[in-house]
Amino acid sequence: MSWRWAGVPWLIRAGKSMATTATEAVVRFNAPPRLLFTPPDAPEPEANMLRFRLGRNDGATLHLQAKAPGDELVPQPVDLDVTYEQAMGPRAEAYQRLLEDAIEGDRRRFGRADSLDEQWRIVSDVLDDVPRVELYDPGTWGPEGADRLVIGNGGWIEPFPA
Repeated sequence: MSWRWAGVPWLIRAGKSMATTATEAVVRFNAPPRLLFTPPDAPEPEANMLRFRLGRNDGATLHLQAKAPGDELVPQPVDLDVTYEQAMGPRAEAYQRLLEDAIEGDRRRFGRADSLDEQWRIVSDVLDDVPRVELYDPGTWGPEGADRLVIGNGGWIEPFPA
């Protein structure tokens, strides 16, 4: 583990029949302190976020604070967004790439035995002591226990619409 990630929470919300289907990784940066020259009644700046979207609308969005136009030093949220297709053009479907690599003998997309053994070692503690399953209603964001996990960590971040 890298010292740079020490103490940083990793929160994963997953389930079947949730409110939406999305695969995203969001990095929420620490909120900046109050800006030095902002007026006392200015809103607190939001935390900057970097959101990676995987799947049909894959890409990245950098959500940051920028100075609003005018004389006042007031932050305003701005999204810088890029999709894979905008940047790189259309690409082959995932299974097409996988099958082509298998036929050509290209092993880069396939796990090695030592890597798979390490992954099983990491999850074996959970598999040996399975936590209690919490049920939730279809179309919701999961069980109440999921909300308790994020107390003190800024809460869940809603995924972008698919």
